[in-house]
Parts: sequence; C-alpha cells; structure tokens
Amino acid sequence: MANLLIQGGTVVDGSGKARLVADVRVRGSRISEIGTLEAADKERVLDAKGMFVTPGFVDIHCRSDAYATLFTIPTQDSLVRQGVTTIVIGNSGSSLAPLVRADQLASIQKWSDITAFSVNWRSMGEFFTELARHPLGVNIATLVGHGMVRRGILGNEERPLTDEELQELLFMVEAAIDEGAFGVSLGLSYAHARGATTQELSAIMELAHSKKALVAASLRDEAKGFLDSFKELYSLAKDTEVNMEFSHLKVQGEPFWGNYEGALSMLADEGVPSVHFDIYPYATTSSVLYSFFPAWASEGGNAGLIATLRDSQTRAKLIKELEASAYDFSSMVVSMGMLPASHIGQSIGALAKRQGIGVVEMALQLIEASHNQVVVLVKAMSKENTRRAMQHPRGFVTTSAAGFSAQKHNGMPHPRSFGAFARFLRLCREDAILPWEEAVHKITLGPASKVGLVQRGKIAEDWFADIVVWDPESIADKATFEDPYHYPVGMKYGIVNGELAFSPEQEGIICAGKPIKKQ
Repeated sequence: MANLLIQGGTVVDGSGKARLVADVRVRGSRISEIGTLEAADKERVLDAKGMFVTPGFVDIHCRSDAYATLFTIPTQDSLVRQGVTTIVIGNSGSSLAPLVRADQLASIQKWSDITAFSVNWRSMGEFFTELARHPLGVNIATLVGHGMVRRGILGNEERPLTDEELQELLFMVEAAIDEGAFGVSLGLSYAHARGATTQELSAIMELAHSKKALVAASLRDEAKGFLDSFKELYSLAKDTEVNMEFSHLKVQGEPFWGNYEGALSMLADEGVPSVHFDIYPYATTSSVLYSFFPAWASEGGNAGLIATLRDSQTRAKLIKELEASAYDFSSMVVSMGMLPASHIGQSIGALAKRQGIGVVEMALQLIEASHNQVVVLVKAMSKENTRRAMQHPRGFVTTSAAGFSAQKHNGMPHPRSFGAFARFLRLCREDAILPWEEAVHKITLGPASKVGLVQRGKIAEDWFADIVVWDPESIADKATFEDPYHYPVGMKYGIVNGELAFSPEQEGIICAGKPIKKQ
C-alpha cells in the first residue's frame, strides 16, 4: 500500500463546515495528517490544485446485490468512477442473507443469471466470510431484508405472520444484526412484504431500536396512497424512536405530486431527529413492472401472477383495473429483463402499436414473456419535488442503483448507475441547489453517520482514507437514458482504504474495498 500526499487541494471535509486549502497525507489505510505538508521520501504526490478533496461518497441505497453485479462486476466501475467508496446493500426488503430456503435468491435476482456465482452461505456471518474472499471495488455494508426473511418463512404465501412466525422472523433479523448487518430494510410494496401488519412492523422497529440499528423503509404505496403510507411508517418510527430512513422517497404520478409537500413538511416541522430519507437526482425512476399492478394480482409471487394472467376472468379484471389506474403504461420504457434485445429501450406504447394490441395487453405480454422479470423506466416525480427533496435538511442523495462497467450489458440501466452523484454536484453548481459544504455532507458524513459507519465519511486525522479528488468547475454526468454507459467527467482521483483506486495514469479499477460490519 503506497503512502500518498494529496497536495494543494481545497478540503471539503464532509462535516458541513467551511472549506479550506490544505494538504492531506495518507499512511496505510488512514489519514495521518492535514495541513501544510512537504513531500516525504517514497511518497506519491497527487496534485490537487484547483480541485476539491472530499470524503468518498456513501451510497446509502445501493442495489448491486439485487442485480448480482456485486460478484459479476466486482470493480463496480460505474460507482467508483463517480466517487463512491462505500455502498449499503440489502435494501427494499431484499438481501443476500440470511437464506432459509433454496429458492429465496431467485426472488430478487430478476435481472441477471444467478448461476454466475456460487452461493455457499446461509447466515449473515457466512455471507460476510464469503464477501471477504472476493475482490471488492468499494466497501460494503449491508442491511437484512425483511421481505427476504419473510419469504424464507412463508414461501409464496402473502398473509400476516402468526405469533410463532413473528418470533422466528425477529430471531433471524436479530441474529443477522449481531453478525454484522447495520439494520433491516422494508420493501412494503413488494409481494413478499405486503402482508406485514402494523404489529409486525412495530416489533421490527422496536428490535432495531434496541440494537441501535437502522430501519430503511420503502412505502406500501407511492401513488394514490402515498400520504397514508408515509404516515404509517412515520408514526411507527416516532413511537418506537427507531433510527429510520425512508428509501427513495417519491410520489409516482402527476395527479399525486401535490401530496409530497405533506411528507416533507412533516419531516421538517415535527423535527423527529431519528427520521431521514434518501432521493436520487432524477424525476424518472426504474421499477419492476408488476409493482404498478394491484396487490391481488401477484398473490402467490411470480407463479401466482402468471396464473392470474392465464385465467381469462382474472386477466379481464386486471386489464380493466389497469386501464382505469393513474399509471401511464404507454410511456413506460423497457429497461432490463429476460426479453428480446429489440424490446429494450422501447416504450410499451410503441411495442403495443407495433403489434397492433392495447397498451395494457402489451404490458401483460411482457410479464408473461419474461416470467415477470422486466424493469421499466417511468416518469414518476416532478422536477420541482426532486429539487426540493435534494435541498431538504433531512434528505440524503443516493443512486438507488447497481454498479456496472462501460461495457454494454443485456439491458439499458437507469443512468443513475453511472451519474447520480456527478449529476447532483453538477446541479449544485449550475442551479444553485445547495452550497458545496452542504452538498458534500449529504453524500458523505451525513449518510455514513445515519448508517452507523465508524470513522468513515469525513476528512479527519485517523479516519479511514476513503477520499475523492474532483473538479467543482467541470464535474458532470454524461450518462443518458438513451445511452447510459458513460462515466462522469471531472473526477481525478479515487482512494479506497488508502489505496489509489483510480487516477488518470492507471487503467482500470484497483480493488481495495472490504466488507464492513456493524460494531
């Protein structure tokens, strides 16, 4: 591991305090000195004049596990090259551990080949042991997925847990936290968690509070029922005093955009200090297609949904409900899935017109053809709501995406995989979203502290040397919805655990990440 001196840069340390020009010395995996420093023997000097020197970005809601790129693309190029040094996986109720049933992983690996890597773990502790054997481009922290554990107990059933089953779930969640998970995630709009009662959610939050762990929660309903879904979780978090993060807090659908103000006002006005949220800096989201269907249609998981579509009566009922819903299926764009390449990048409306069928019928055929393995891009949020969310004092910025490489894959990922943080910083420069110090805090020490990461997320002596050096005048995202496979510009150096992960002089990413366990 090389000794480094980052010289002449402007340090924005992640705390929110004013920036200053200073040199930063790295010894081993830690920051050893900050000040006016002279180069020492056998020390590599990195020229940072005119650049910002900031902590590496903490992606509090990452999906590299659900897309399997954690193993298939261990360098996590698209994240590292936009400044990410630490990711938090296990989000939206889905995690890679613990495993109770052989078919559990198949429920979340919807967009990749699960046979691409060997699954030789069951518990969270065994998962960490396996992670440590792999090259990692970023540091990895994980949550335990509530829906994953629930599916392990119930299989494809969607119902409330019995008292005995609830105790089994709590036992498994607690064991996962004791073995290193930083908390538990809830994905209440997904099939395997829809049956969770208020009693079950309250018990989970009480457990997490007792373990000083995080609860990251996505809403049951992000459209018509947005406010009711928000208030359900907010009230539980307030009552239990749990450390809670609303995941990708958004309202989908123009008719409901006005409801966002109510949620942001509650977060600001009532000021419950333990509740925050995260947001990605795009008005368009990426979602599994079936999540826009009524809950009854997918009872019994994928097999239940396919059975619904094959029965003429239930199919007709579903078509009628979807045609009357607030969602515009015609504008949804097929992003990824087990479908012909000619379908990728096409709107459902265009595909329907090509085949001479109705838009909703086309959506159902996509579900059938992919066996419910299709992801769509959807214009969800208003630009004004997205801006206000980024500016909100309780909000953090995230990718809500997976790490890829610039080599094109089977699909068209959301450009946030390549450009979320660079886009946020560009908007801070061009549109005066936030001052630099506040902006950097939202993607470094803010989320690091929320998760409970120790000595990460700040430029300070004796803290881990997760550092990025970038140009505030040129930082910009280049990934688009039409062509997402482009890294941002303006990033000069990335350092992970004291190792130079990328620089202008070297090719490829040096893997220096490691698994991080809750202490």
